[in-house]
Amino acid sequence: MPQVRREGVRKVAKRRKVLKALQEILKEYPLKFIGIGDYHIPLYLPPLWNDEDLSLFDGITVLIEPTPRELRRIQRYRPPVSGYCLRLLIVLNDVLMIKDFRVRRSLRLKLADVSEGFLSVVQSALKDPSEENLSLLFGGDYNEGTT
Repeated sequence: MPQVRREGVRKVAKRRKVLKALQEILKEYPLKFIGIGDYHIPLYLPPLWNDEDLSLFDGITVLIEPTPRELRRIQRYRPPVSGYCLRLLIVLNDVLMIKDFRVRRSLRLKLADVSEGFLSVVQSALKDPSEENLSLLFGGDYNEGTT
């Protein structure tokens, strides 16, 4: 019984660490709420992804322990051609899932497998969300850090 409790405490600690790292960067971006179905989700808007000429404003959303229904609804999301839209979805529960809706790529990692190296790659991709950094996030070798 104590072993189960210890693992639960580790998951919560890891989740807090990952969430703190994400919030540290996302707090710098303007926040807007958008509707997906009957859900209103927060959308952080990195200036690099804003194109006023096309009226296109891509953003980042972080969901913490969404219900299965919420997750299914949001995963089926298709970004509109213009307006405010979700580009990068980060889901944090027992796993860390990151999905790019524009390029249709995603990754999933157990929280226990989230290393310091991977976390720094995520932070770099959020600080400077260029295509190069996103490609490194989705396809790079970031397992060199410690867990």
